[in-house]
Amino acid sequence: MSRFLRSAGALLLVACLLTLSFRDTPAQESRGRAVPLERLSEELRNLSPKDYFIPSSQKQVGVIDRLTGNVVVVHGVGKQAYFGMAGDPLHEGDELITLAESRCHIQLLDGDTVTVASETELTLERFQEVGEDESKRSFIRMLKGRALFYAVRLFSYKDGKFIVATPTNAIGVRGTKFGVNVYLMEGRSITDCFCEEGVVDVDGKIVASGNMYNGLTGQVIPTPADLLRSFDESMEFQTEPQPGKEVGVLGSSPADRPIPPPVHVPPSRPVTPPSVVTPPRPTPPPPQPDMHMYHR
Repeated sequence: MSRFLRSAGALLLVACLLTLSFRDTPAQESRGRAVPLERLSEELRNLSPKDYFIPSSQKQVGVIDRLTGNVVVVHGVGKQAYFGMAGDPLHEGDELITLAESRCHIQLLDGDTVTVASETELTLERFQEVGEDESKRSFIRMLKGRALFYAVRLFSYKDGKFIVATPTNAIGVRGTKFGVNVYLMEGRSITDCFCEEGVVDVDGKIVASGNMYNGLTGQVIPTPADLLRSFDESMEFQTEPQPGKEVGVLGSSPADRPIPPPVHVPPSRPVTPPSVVTPPRPTPPPPQPDMHMYHR
C-alpha cells in the first residue's frame, strides 16, 4: 500500500512539474528564446540578449504597451540587453531595437506615445519635467527605421520641447502627430519627416500638417498619399493574438474597446423600366384668337 502511495505521489509531482513547464514556455519564448541567432545583427549577438527582464538603476520614463514580434532593450548604463515584453518598464537611456516583422508601441509616462516599426533603432535619451505643467523636455535619438510620434501633452506646458535627433537632422516638435523615416542610400543616412497634425521644425524648416521634409532634396513638399499608406502599413499590429503578447492597432484603444454598431443602409428603390413608364400628356395648343371680332 505504501509503495502504491509513493508511486502515486511521484506521478503527481511529475505532472505538476510538467504543467509548470508548459505554462512558462510561451512567456519564455515571447522573450526571444525561439529567436534564431541569424536573425540578430552582429552587434546584438555580441550583446547576447537575455530571455528575462533586467532591472535598471535609471528613472522609469515609459512602458512597452503593445508588442508584435521581438524587441531588444539595451540599458544605457552597463549595456545589458534583454528581449522585451508587453508590460516591461522602460528607463532613461534605454535603446530599443525591433527585429524584422516586429512592432512596438511605447507609452511614455508623460502621456506621449511612440509606435516603432520593424528594424528600427531608437534611444529614450532624456526626459525632464519641472513643476506641474511648467516645463517639459523630451529627447529621443533615432538611428534608423520608422517611428510615429504622438506628442499629445506638449501644449499643456508653458515651456514644452520634444526633440527627435537623427544622424542628419534635429526635429523640433510643435505639433502632436508626426512620422520619421531614417534610412541609408548609397552609404549615407537620409531622414524624411512628415507632419499629420500641428507643425514640425526640421533644422529650421517649418513642416505644416499635410506636408513632409524630403531628406534627399532638403525641400518641404506635400506628403504623397502612397508614402502615408506605406508608413501606416509598416505600423500595423497583427490581429491574431499570440501567447504572452499584446495585440493592438496603431492609434487605437486597448483590445476591449467597444465595437461601434453597424451602419444601416436602406435598400435602393426599384427603378421602373422605361417600357412601363406612363408617357407624358401632350401639351395643349395655345388658344387661337377669335377672328370674328376683326370683321367689320
